[in-house]
Amino acid sequence: MKFDLKNVPKYVASVLFCLLLRAIPGRPPNIEPVMASLLPLSKANGKWVAAIYAAAIMVLFDLLTKFGDWTYITAATYALVGIVAAYWFKDREPSPAEFALFSIPATIAYDVITAILSMLPYGMSIEQILIGQIPFTINHLLGNVALCFIVSPLLYHYVFMNEKLDLSYLKAKAANLLK
Repeated sequence: MKFDLKNVPKYVASVLFCLLLRAIPGRPPNIEPVMASLLPLSKANGKWVAAIYAAAIMVLFDLLTKFGDWTYITAATYALVGIVAAYWFKDREPSPAEFALFSIPATIAYDVITAILSMLPYGMSIEQILIGQIPFTINHLLGNVALCFIVSPLLYHYVFMNEKLDLSYLKAKAANLLK
C-alpha cells in the first residue's frame, strides 16, 4: 500500500501513543511500544509506510531526548523490521497470537543487530556484546510479546482500521461543528 493522507490522524495517534509511553519516568528502556505499534501499522499500510514510520518514531524520540549515532542504527533496524513485518502479515490475520509470534524473532534480530552495530566501534568483541545483551533481550522479549499480544490488535482495529479516524471523516465532523 501507499502513503495516504487520509491516514495522517492514525499515524499521529500512534506516534503520540509511542512517544507518551516511552516518556514515562522510570520505565525500563527495553519495555517500549514501538514494535507493538509498528506491526499493526505494517499490516494496515504496507512496507514503505511501516519503514518510514519506524524510522521516524526513533528519530522523533531521540530528538526529544538525546540524538546520537545509535539513532541511525535503531531507526534503520526498526525500518527493516517494518518491511519484514509487512510481508509477514500480508496473508495473516491480525490476531494477538500472530502479533506476539512475529515479535519474538523480530525482537531478537533487532537486539542483535543494534547491539553489534552500536558496540563494535567501542572495541568490544561480538562474544562480549552478545553475552551482555542476553538480560536486556530477555526483558525486551517479555515486553514486546506482552505489548504485541495486547496492544497491537487494539491499535489495528481501533486506530489503523477505524474509518472514523480518516482525515476526510474528521474534516467533515469539524465542518459540521463549525456550522
